[in-house]
Amino acid sequence: MSTERTTRFERVLPGLFDELAGTRTPAYLEAAIERASSGPQRPSWTFPGRWLPVDITTRTAPFVRVPWGQIGVMVLTGLLLAVVLAAYIGSQRPGMSLLARGSFMGHDWGLVEFEAFQEDSVVTGRMTVHAKSPDVAAITVELQCARMTEDGLIMIGGHVTESTLAAVALKRGSPVQTAIWVGADFNLAVFEEEDCLAYLDAWLARLSATLSSVVPLKDDSEAVIEFGP
Repeated sequence: MSTERTTRFERVLPGLFDELAGTRTPAYLEAAIERASSGPQRPSWTFPGRWLPVDITTRTAPFVRVPWGQIGVMVLTGLLLAVVLAAYIGSQRPGMSLLARGSFMGHDWGLVEFEAFQEDSVVTGRMTVHAKSPDVAAITVELQCARMTEDGLIMIGGHVTESTLAAVALKRGSPVQTAIWVGADFNLAVFEEEDCLAYLDAWLARLSATLSSVVPLKDDSEAVIEFGP
């Protein structure tokens, strides 16, 4: 019995080996290959490396450092300019035109700085009269009246205190003529005149009399004066 079984295995075994040794492709692999081969292929021109240099397609983008310090300085500068512009616009008086402004050296005083605007008979502005001595405080004049003559003389006055006035006199020309008065001359008809226009009229009367006690206008080539229209 055992001899017959051995003989039977010897006959069947070579066939089994041949069947196991044969190459077989799984059904799912054949289906995958068929699907891949039946789909459209990506055109070669869609690969950057086919039409651009290799170093461009493979190059790493450089790191760009943002100059935050310079940007901050520019922003601060822009803000400062905006503040200065706003201050300048705010200093302008709507509806009022420039009467005169500038600076010059007074006869018996130091630097005189002023700015005056006018609308009809209303005058506004400020004048600062510096003393020649640094130990003497400057005088601030609130400008509030003006007189103009046919020969081009402009006088602008205002109060230093409630009972003391001051005036600046300007005459167009080349060079411009200037004068400054604070208070009143001892020969002035109105010594402590509280009315601004009356104060200017009193000085005009003294100038027309050409008395030596009145400080005359002087030619001032170094004066920086801007007149209004």
